Amino acid sequence: MNWRRGLFRVWIVLSVAWVIVIGYADDLPCTFGVRLSAPWCAGYGRDPYVWQYAWKVHLLAFGIPIAALVVGAGIGWALNGFRATVD
Repeated sequence: MNWRRGLFRVWIVLSVAWVIVIGYADDLPCTFGVRLSAPWCAGYGRDPYVWQYAWKVHLLAFGIPIAALVVGAGIGWALNGFRATVD
């Protein structure tokens, strides 16, 4: 069993799910005016200052999975140092 490959695949699935959930929880499609005809987008429009808000959402949506990947890789690297070496 290859733990590294399996955990990487779990990370990919959870990261994609995280980005989708954050994107829809923050109403990004409505904020950017993609679905203005949808009833749940009432009151939204093309705000000229939307990018001042959007960078925070992008940081949350993509920063958390990247941080998890870096921390997981660091833990794997550290644990790999405890392997028995053959001289």
